[in-house]
Amino acid sequence: MLCRPRVPTLPCLRWPFGVRNASGSKRRNKEKGHWNPERLPTSSKYPLSTELSIRPVDADRPVHSVGYFPADTIFSTPWNLFARTQIVSPDLCDDVIKYIGPTLERHKGCDILDLNPGAGLWSRKLHDFLQPRSHVLVDSSPEMWDRWLRPLLEAPGSTYKLIQGDVTKIETITQLVEDGAFPHQQRVQPGEDGCQRPNDSLLVTGSLLWDPKLPGFGFDSMGKQLILQFAERAWSNQLFHVFGPVRSLFWMAHDAKSIIPRSEMQRGKYDLFLDALTTNTEVVTGEHTPRLAGRGTSGRTPQSELESLVGAMRRGRDRGMELPAHRRENVHDFADDIAKLTDGTGVMNSADMLEYLKEQEYSGKSTAGINLESFIESYRVEKELEENPGMFQMERASPGARGRARVTAEGKRVATLRASVTRAKKIASEIEKLTNLGEDIYKLECKIMGLEDGARKKAELAKLPIMEEELAAGVNRLPPAHRSAVLSEIDDRLAIRSPVPRLAWDSRPFEPLIMKPEEVWPPIAVSLVDSTPRPLTSGKTPEWYDWLQDFAVGLFEIPSISVHQALENLQHGASELVAKAPSLTDPKRGGRLSMHNLRVRMLTVEMVEELCQAYREWPFRNPQTNHTRFFRSKVQQHS
Repeated sequence: MLCRPRVPTLPCLRWPFGVRNASGSKRRNKEKGHWNPERLPTSSKYPLSTELSIRPVDADRPVHSVGYFPADTIFSTPWNLFARTQIVSPDLCDDVIKYIGPTLERHKGCDILDLNPGAGLWSRKLHDFLQPRSHVLVDSSPEMWDRWLRPLLEAPGSTYKLIQGDVTKIETITQLVEDGAFPHQQRVQPGEDGCQRPNDSLLVTGSLLWDPKLPGFGFDSMGKQLILQFAERAWSNQLFHVFGPVRSLFWMAHDAKSIIPRSEMQRGKYDLFLDALTTNTEVVTGEHTPRLAGRGTSGRTPQSELESLVGAMRRGRDRGMELPAHRRENVHDFADDIAKLTDGTGVMNSADMLEYLKEQEYSGKSTAGINLESFIESYRVEKELEENPGMFQMERASPGARGRARVTAEGKRVATLRASVTRAKKIASEIEKLTNLGEDIYKLECKIMGLEDGARKKAELAKLPIMEEELAAGVNRLPPAHRSAVLSEIDDRLAIRSPVPRLAWDSRPFEPLIMKPEEVWPPIAVSLVDSTPRPLTSGKTPEWYDWLQDFAVGLFEIPSISVHQALENLQHGASELVAKAPSLTDPKRGGRLSMHNLRVRMLTVEMVEELCQAYREWPFRNPQTNHTRFFRSKVQQHS
C-alpha cells in the first residue's frame, strides 16, 4: 500500500527564509514572490471573490491552509502561502449540475461527504440539487469559513453537519466513519457478496485545490496523491468505501500533467494504477493556453488532438450532452468543421490541418493552444506582407544607391521566423510520413496475427523487417531533437484508433465544460474529476493491487522503451513472460506481433495484470520479490 500522505506544515508570515517540510527542517521556497496584485484579481461578476480577498488572516499563528489574504499584507510579503482555491462562480456550478444531472439523479436523497468545502458555494449548489438526508462537511479550518458555512448549518431543517479535520490525513476520514458520521449507511465486509457493488446512497465530493500546488509524498501534488489513495481503498472497503465503492467528484488543479493524461507521452505508472482502480472522467477543464516550442501542452499534434476531440463530441451528442455555447472554445468549432470535412472521422493530414488553421487565423479566429505560437505569428506576418510587401524595407541611403533593398531589424527577425517555420513544416511532413509507415507496420502485424500458418503468412512476415528497417532509417535521417517525436506520434495515433481503450482521455464519454480562471479565486485553471471505482478483478483479492502496483513500478521505470527491453531491465530473461500474457499478441485486445514495437506506455491494464501474474509464477523470479515493495524500494534507492 502507499505510504500515508505527507502533510507539509504550511508557513506563517514570520518565517522569512522558506517553509518547513514534514520533518520540521527548512527548505528553499521555489514559489517565492508567488503572490502579487496581478495574481489576486477579483471579479465584479463574482462577488464572492471580493469577499474572500478582503477577509483578514491571523498572521500570529501558523496557518495550515490559507483561504484569503489582507491586501496590504500579502502584496508586501515575499514568502509563500498556500491558498485554498475557492469556486466563486454560481454559473459554473449550475452548468456542471445541468450537464451531468442525469448521472446524479441516482444519488438524490443520499448522504454526502464533502471535503474542504471552504466558502461552500459548490457544496450548496450540489446540496440543493440532491436534497441529501445528510451532508457532512469536513474542513481543517472551519472558523475561517464561518461567515459562509454557518447559514447552511443554522437553516431550518438543515441536514448539514460540520466536522473539523485535516483531509490530507487518511486517519481523519477513518475516524469520522468510526465515530458514526453516517448512521444511515450499512458496512460491508471485504470478500463478501456485494462488497464491490456500487453504493449510490453515498457521494463524496470536495476540493483538492491548493495554489501554489501543494506537493504530496512522491507526487507533484497532494491532490493526485489523495485521489490515488482514495481509489486504492475501494477494493479493500476502507475509508468511505466501508459502505461499498463510492463515486466521487473532486475539484483539482488543471495543468499539462493532469490526473487524466492527454497523450501517451504523459502516461506513467500512476496513470496505470488509476486506470486499474477507477473510471475517471473530466467534467470541467481549463482553457487552452499558448502552445510554445518543445511540444508544449499535451504534446500532441493538432491533427491528433482534433481527431480525439471529434470522437468525444460525437459520443457526447449520442448521450444528449451538447456543450453550451458559453462553455466552448474555438477548438470545438474547429472540431465541428473537421467532422464535416472528414465524414465524421476527424482524420486529416498535417498539411491540410495547417492550412485549415491558417485560414481560421486569417478569418480572425484564434488557434492559440492548438497551433504553435511561431506558426500563428508567421500567419499574421504573411497576411500583413500580402497587404504591404515592402513593410520591412528600409529607405535607401541615397537616391543613387544600388543593390538589394536593406531590411529593418524587425524584417530580419521575421525572415528568421519564416525560415524556422518552413523548416518546422518540412520536419512535420517527414514525421507524418514515418508515422504513417509506423501505422502500416501495426496494421500488417494485425493482419499476420489473423492468418493461418502457410505460404501467405510467410510472405507477409517477410515484409515486416523491410518496413521496420525503412522506419528506422527514416528516423535516423531526422535531426536528433525530433527523432523521439516519431514514436510518440505513432503511439498517440494508435491510442486514438485502438480497438480497446488505452487513454481515458481518448475514450472520454463527452467533452468537458470550459471554465474561466476568474471563476475561482485565486484565479487558476481547475478541473472537476468524476471518479467511479472499478470492481476488483474476478478471482483476485485486495492484496493483488499491491503486487500489481509494485510490479508496474519496475516495468514503467522508463515508459518510452519497448516491452521486451523493459522486461529485460526488470530481470534478465523476463522477456520470455510475453508468451504467458496472451493479450500482448492479440490484436483485438490492443496487442502487437513484436514486443519491440510495443512500448511500455501503450500497455493496457489487462496486459500488465497478465505480465504480473506470469512473473509471480515464474520459477526464475528473483526470490527477493516475495514482498510487495521490492521494485518501489529499488526505484527509490536509484532516484
